Amino acid sequence: MVSWLGCLSNSTKADVRRLERVRTSVKQLSLVALVLFGVALAVWGLMADLARPAWGQSSSCGVQYQVQNDWGTGATVNVVIYNYSGSPVNGWTLTWTFPGNQQITNIWSAVHTQNGQNVAATNVDYNATIPANGGSVNFGFNLSYSGTNGTPSSFVLNGQACTLAGVTPTPTATPTRTPTPTATQTPTGSPTPPVTPTPAISNTIGVSKIAQPAPGCREYTVTLRVSGYPPPKPVDVILVIDRSGSMNEPIPGDPNRPIYYAKQAALSFAQQVLANPNNRVAIASYSDSATLNQGLTNNLTAVQNAINGLSASGYTNIQQGFYVARTHMQSQGRPIATTARAIVL
Repeated sequence: MVSWLGCLSNSTKADVRRLERVRTSVKQLSLVALVLFGVALAVWGLMADLARPAWGQSSSCGVQYQVQNDWGTGATVNVVIYNYSGSPVNGWTLTWTFPGNQQITNIWSAVHTQNGQNVAATNVDYNATIPANGGSVNFGFNLSYSGTNGTPSSFVLNGQACTLAGVTPTPTATPTRTPTPTATQTPTGSPTPPVTPTPAISNTIGVSKIAQPAPGCREYTVTLRVSGYPPPKPVDVILVIDRSGSMNEPIPGDPNRPIYYAKQAALSFAQQVLANPNNRVAIASYSDSATLNQGLTNNLTAVQNAINGLSASGYTNIQQGFYVARTHMQSQGRPIATTARAIVL
């Protein structure tokens, strides 16, 4: 038994003893889960932290406004806020003005107010801090419009004007390519229509994981960033949530328990995934035993009810949680050839 066991509560000690007996298999499952987590998040752009755009850093902040999908009367937008200063930003509000009649219909990872064309988006609990020296947070929303879906020309973060990265509805051509009326892409030199550029890193996924010490006994804040372009496939994903007694342990200086933050993150994740009606989400949870709380569905309300109904108690059985999720995916998941499938721990 590890030497720091004495600083844990009785219920958490029992969890540690139980986990010691299965640590080898848990390590293997954790590795699988991390890979699947990276794939899943890259598929939906849940925390799409693309490589820093090449624009001048004349300001202490930068904003990238990404139109991820546009269907003519509405669109899905992802916004990335970068902090270039040497100090973290603790609590943020981003303001901008739409150039047209765009109206935000729903938003995730932020709360907003809109007065005509003017919008203000404010952080939620779990993304209030933007790390220093290039750290970033993101949020997203759906909007409706008629006519043209123009791009905001400026953004202001906590009263500070930010550098604008620009809209990215489609990948742009590389800077070395010079447009001509008849591009010579074929060896014969015969005139051809201009070539539509494709991103050089299409379907490439990058994963970055950072753990920082947090107040409490052996507690850490873990930040997972995933970059890449999502493949054009529908998604089946099963969220596996820990509802053991350790998730109900108090956090020093925080009125909320770990289960609260786990549920908030799951709600935000599900909302982003199910913004596309072709995607499906299921919820499984575990303590002493595991339960399939909601099968694969594109019904956001059903998924939200399953998450909100979770309560924390008992021991920890990660293996059983993964087994229940895997069994459901094998029996109810759509074919791998046509669907991106993942189990997220």
